Amino acid sequence: MMSISNTSSQTLLSTPQLTISVIVPERNGGAKPRKSLSALTKTIPPPVELIVVADGDIDGSWCIAEEFGAKVVEIPQPQGPARARNWGARTAQGDILFFIDADVVISLDALRQVETAFRNDPLLTALFGSYDDEPGEDLTPRCIAELLTFRDFLDNF
Repeated sequence: MMSISNTSSQTLLSTPQLTISVIVPERNGGAKPRKSLSALTKTIPPPVELIVVADGDIDGSWCIAEEFGAKVVEIPQPQGPARARNWGARTAQGDILFFIDADVVISLDALRQVETAFRNDPLLTALFGSYDDEPGEDLTPRCIAELLTFRDFLDNF
């Protein structure tokens, strides 16, 4: 049930928290996914599920995903990251699909920012975030420096 209340001149929508499925395409990443998956498991709120799609992986790096409790979807032959993301999306159960590369380390509040944006704007269909290619070891909140929102994203393609 959604309730609406007026605060000053703004209308606020109060809705339950949305769930997020994180989908990580991976192919022969070696140890790189470890930092990314570690950060993903520490986010607040945590994702409802973490899905790693091993896209024709032959170095066994997908095994790291199991250490972090991720669901692993294996594609026997490499089909590319776009197809891997689609495979992950088919198995996802969350309200929001959050796609991230296996070598990207997100800030601890990144998923909260995404969930809040979608919860506060029911017409929002997609978010894009930028990332810092040299974030430092302290995982400071620099991953989502700015969010670019696109309405009716699917209609434009």
